[in-house]
Amino acid sequence: MRYPKILTPLPLLLLLVAGCGGDTASQPAATASTPAATTTGSNAAASGSTAAPDAAGGVPATSDLPAELVARAGIPVEQARRTARGRLPGATISAEELEDEGGRLIYSFEMTTAGAPGIDEVNVDAADGSLIGVQHEGPAQERAEQLQDEQAAAAAKAGQ
Repeated sequence: MRYPKILTPLPLLLLLVAGCGGDTASQPAATASTPAATTTGSNAAASGSTAAPDAAGGVPATSDLPAELVARAGIPVEQARRTARGRLPGATISAEELEDEGGRLIYSFEMTTAGAPGIDEVNVDAADGSLIGVQHEGPAQERAEQLQDEQAAAAAKAGQ
């Protein structure tokens, strides 16, 4: 069968149209290893944007990773997350932060386990990735710490 001359460029046109639009495989994906921090809640304006909730291997819902501390850390946050998840398999990281405690950089992860009350705070040395410790906070301790954080944030805001 012979096609009219106008239809002969059709395969070329189809290839061009198929190449436009929704192909996301060739687009670079955002990664958690970028130096910019991602946060939700009161730290969002200071440190970055909203992150996706934690799933096995995912990014926590709240992340406070100041770029100047990330630049000084000896290990990436992904390695520290693996250490924390290895200590509490099955738990979900609900929040993470990188802090300078007396000159020592520490990744701190708040982790929850389905069916268990309270949270576990897992601390990982940001220099070498070693586990520093795990501390369980029951619901009452968690509420008291949250109240302290809110009061400190209000005092800081009032001082500005």
